Amino acid sequence: MANEEVFRFAQLRAPQKVSLTKEVSIPDSVSWDKKHQDHIANIVTIRNGSDLLIETLNAIVTGDIRTQYETTVTTYHAADSSANYIKNIKTLYSSTWFKGFDLMNDWIDANYNNATKTEYTSKFNEFTGNNLTDLEEILIYLRKIFRAWDNLVAQIIKLKDEKLREEIAQVIKVYEYSLLVSQALSDPPINSLFRLTGYLLILPDQIFPLPVYPDKPLPSTTTPPPFDYAALSATIANYKLASTELKTVQTYQVQDNYAVDIDPIEVTTWGADNYPSAFVVTATQPKNNLVTSTNYTEMLTSNTHTLLTTDLRMDSSAIHVDQGIVRIENKVTQLLNTMPTVEVYMPAVAYGGIVATIPPDCIATLNTDPCGNYTGSEWTNNSPLIENLFVADLKVVNKRLKRYEKGEIAHIENVLKNELRSREWRKTNRVSEELTSLTEDFSQSTNETSTTESSSLSVESSNVVNQASNASAGISITGSYGVVSATATAHYGTSNSKTNSNSNASNFAKEVTTRAQNIISKRVSLKRTTSSFEEIQEIIKNEFNNLGGERNIAGIYHWVDKVYECNLVNYGKRLMIEMTLPEPASFYVFSKSQVDGPSILPPKPIDPTKLYHPVLGNLADPTTFVLTNPVSKIEYLKWASLYGVTNVGLPPQSKLIVSKSYSLHEEVWYHVKNEEITIPNGFKAIKCILTLGSTWGAPDLDGVGFFFNVGKHAVGTVSGHNIELALDGETTNVPISFFASRMRGFFINIQIECSPTEEAINEWNIKTYNAIISKYEKDLDDFNAAVENAGQTFAFDTNGAVGEQVMRNELKKRSIEMLSQQRFESFDSTIYKQGANKYPEIDFTKVKEDAKYIKFFENSFDWENMTFEFYPYFWGRKPRWLTLMKFEGADQNFTSFMQAGAAKVVVPVKPEFTKSILHYINTSQVSFTNSDFVAPEHHNLLLDLRDAEIPTTIEEVDDKWEIKIPTTHIFLSNPTDDDEDPQLPEYFS
Repeated sequence: MANEEVFRFAQLRAPQKVSLTKEVSIPDSVSWDKKHQDHIANIVTIRNGSDLLIETLNAIVTGDIRTQYETTVTTYHAADSSANYIKNIKTLYSSTWFKGFDLMNDWIDANYNNATKTEYTSKFNEFTGNNLTDLEEILIYLRKIFRAWDNLVAQIIKLKDEKLREEIAQVIKVYEYSLLVSQALSDPPINSLFRLTGYLLILPDQIFPLPVYPDKPLPSTTTPPPFDYAALSATIANYKLASTELKTVQTYQVQDNYAVDIDPIEVTTWGADNYPSAFVVTATQPKNNLVTSTNYTEMLTSNTHTLLTTDLRMDSSAIHVDQGIVRIENKVTQLLNTMPTVEVYMPAVAYGGIVATIPPDCIATLNTDPCGNYTGSEWTNNSPLIENLFVADLKVVNKRLKRYEKGEIAHIENVLKNELRSREWRKTNRVSEELTSLTEDFSQSTNETSTTESSSLSVESSNVVNQASNASAGISITGSYGVVSATATAHYGTSNSKTNSNSNASNFAKEVTTRAQNIISKRVSLKRTTSSFEEIQEIIKNEFNNLGGERNIAGIYHWVDKVYECNLVNYGKRLMIEMTLPEPASFYVFSKSQVDGPSILPPKPIDPTKLYHPVLGNLADPTTFVLTNPVSKIEYLKWASLYGVTNVGLPPQSKLIVSKSYSLHEEVWYHVKNEEITIPNGFKAIKCILTLGSTWGAPDLDGVGFFFNVGKHAVGTVSGHNIELALDGETTNVPISFFASRMRGFFINIQIECSPTEEAINEWNIKTYNAIISKYEKDLDDFNAAVENAGQTFAFDTNGAVGEQVMRNELKKRSIEMLSQQRFESFDSTIYKQGANKYPEIDFTKVKEDAKYIKFFENSFDWENMTFEFYPYFWGRKPRWLTLMKFEGADQNFTSFMQAGAAKVVVPVKPEFTKSILHYINTSQVSFTNSDFVAPEHHNLLLDLRDAEIPTTIEEVDDKWEIKIPTTHIFLSNPTDDDEDPQLPEYFS
């Protein structure tokens, strides 16, 4: 019977040293540390007047060691004229250094299977011009090989020429290989030593792996300096105070104008035709609204004086009050418009029955131009943050059918001597089928020959493994590796780690198959005692005829069991990297919550009476908000714009002018006119300005003059000067009458300056406040309604392949961040907004550099077989605990992903990239060459990974076990019969 796979699993273990050659005990590597120790007595001669680079590096033990290494190596590379420096491959293979070693390397690769020591010696002499025995002479090769190690280490720490680095490594291996050949016997052939390509160079243990950069900040996206809200608030507060002071001065000016009213006109003489010929007019002029050095200046603080004259460029000797208020309003409006938008709506997202919002102070990072140019930072070349390196054996449990056995007694049929018994019964089985027509089928069968397919051991074993993983939610199983299990010795490089690993693997496999066997037994047992209902009718008749028999008959029916033999097979080894990732779902939740994303929920509004705006503060109650201050109405308008209120009108104007004009040209002695000027609703009259002119008459002419009654004020002029007088706050109309004496013609412009009433201000105040609050309440109602429906309209990608891909992508991204210690800022090979059409274009210079890292991380790791385990919420940030605990998803794995405070990830390395990854771990250099130089701590690991015989069956007897699977077959056994029972099949012993 052929082997059949039951299930597979990857067993993690610490590596053990494995000899590459089983015929003879030959070293598989050379260590610089050991070579240096072996020749320490001759080290002065070897140095030849200058220190070895490796010794210089070993002496660096304090401070920023990594940076000091790089600085030292940079200086070493710069001295390319030094006799100790190998600057290129041509120099390496010159007569000064290692002439002919390249040809020797090629000859070894082609002839190592059948070469003898004599042939090797001959070729070495031919290619190099030296004898093989000269290798151990200090002045010929030993000094050169130590300098070759220096050059190799320099190229590893700071790569200058990758091809040269590999050639130097090959030279060192040829040298060490040749030493062993020179010391070996002529027989056996030298291929019994080792193959050159399997030789390892162990780097100095005090230098490698290279240390990390201490306290070196990780790259981050450059952000502009934060907006200074405090300075803006202080500036606006100063303007607000200045506006209040000017408003107070304005009130005093109006009151003072009332206090000094103008005396009525008095007619002193009359002409012959009864017209006035002389008048008495008081020449007092109402005060204007200027602040001068002698007028109201004490009512303005020095800070306000400076602000008005310096910032607003007003005349310091005569500050116009009304104009000052207008300029302050314009300036505050301008300042508020320069302030960045402060969000009063928090983006919201529903997941798992809860709602998450992003605070307003996080929003600024999201509103970036998606097509803006971006310049990333350089790759850090920092060491990867990994926890453990493991060797994983991919093990498969195989089974093959060994034999059939009699099982438990199913039934005993007893027939007495001379007895004839028959039994007939009808069994009707029913089953419903969703078909368009119903058909029936009738058949006959005997119970002794009924058969049924047995349950599959592989299916049940897979179910056992899946159930074990589900019990520990968040553990992944891959298609290629199955479950990944660590052994008890996974963290220790003990000599018996392989034995322990095999033992643990066998125990795990036996446990799974045994549990699966028990499940199958229970299912089959249940099948034996339970009637199935089908649309089949069976008529069964049994007859037992023992008439004339000599004795009683007992027929014993047994169940038939299958016996399988199981064993473990190792299908290869992989390097596995283990990391712990914090909050694996954090960016996914963030991306679903961003402002520009396709969020289903509307944003949640913030209560304007509770929001603390960095400049505007809170939206105060309209009864306490000082809107009468000219700056305050601008703040109210800003509140309305923040909440998108469009149904509120502009505030009442600070100043409104209503006017009338008169003109007359007639040859009469005097003119009289009565008129009313209507005051707009919500305004009150503050002052009247009369602009006068005439076409006939002069100040020295008897009886020439203007006489006005404006409201309850009378005023006249005989000089034709313009007149300005204070009014009494009339809110409906202002009556005006005038008398013009001894003029052939005249023209008069009357202007009434008005300001809003307190009632109008309060009305707009309350209307605007209510509009803002109403908009907030409506938006909040919309948000709450959306939250109620969020369970039906919004969900994260929690089910199926989409959710699985989301988890794997996020874990992969965070794993690469840990492996590289960078956050993807380096990738900027697309340039946006180029040319007339502003197209995104490729930066051909940068794309080569980016492609190197992309290919390395995508191709070197077997991401499809990455396994992971999610740890509970309490390993994440404490403020997020409540949010994480409330998440409920339909998919258990995705729920664990969303709730995880951390995750353990195990990433397999593709076999062909094992050396590249170890090189990256040692040096932080991305390279696709399979270099054979390793750090001491990775030596045994690499040896173990190279010693792979695929497949390798575990031969120990203890690692083979039998599994018995019950079937529904029945076997008749009759021990009272003289004939032997027929034998059940047996396939192998």
